Amino acid sequence: MSGGGPANYASRGKNTPVRPARDAGIPRVRPGAGPRIGDPESAPPATRPEREVLAAILAYLRFVPEVFIFRQNVGAVTAPRPGGGTRLVRFGTPGQPDILGSVTVTASGFGRSMGVAMPLAIEVKSAIGVVRPAQRTILAELGRRGWLVIVARSVADVRDGLRPWVPGAP
Repeated sequence: MSGGGPANYASRGKNTPVRPARDAGIPRVRPGAGPRIGDPESAPPATRPEREVLAAILAYLRFVPEVFIFRQNVGAVTAPRPGGGTRLVRFGTPGQPDILGSVTVTASGFGRSMGVAMPLAIEVKSAIGVVRPAQRTILAELGRRGWLVIVARSVADVRDGLRPWVPGAP
């Protein structure tokens, strides 16, 4: 872990580092605190893992007709070679947002209205997750290029980010 000194290890799991919160107002997780592994129902919203926050956001966005989204993972897998052996196959771009898509907004001009697609990027983090430098760089560049960029720790963050563009978002 860079810059934060030695990692704390929680009793929640074997060698599970607990990263200090970097954003103001985000509570720190103490070693031994938090939900039991494998028991998502016991996790209060502040300690929900990123994958659960992501699933909730994707479910919510399915009910917003003005939003078109898709999910693309970043990572690598080991794939077999046809002649034997394996090879590493990378996919995605390091730092890319978790959710990409567009928001249809109404634009008026020349006496008529029409729907215009505005590009959308959503980076999902848990309550204690930290935006990495590569993610920060890409999100900043997308924002400079006119994308709607949201860093979301909950469905409410996404709803609040969409509200100026999607009046009456559920």
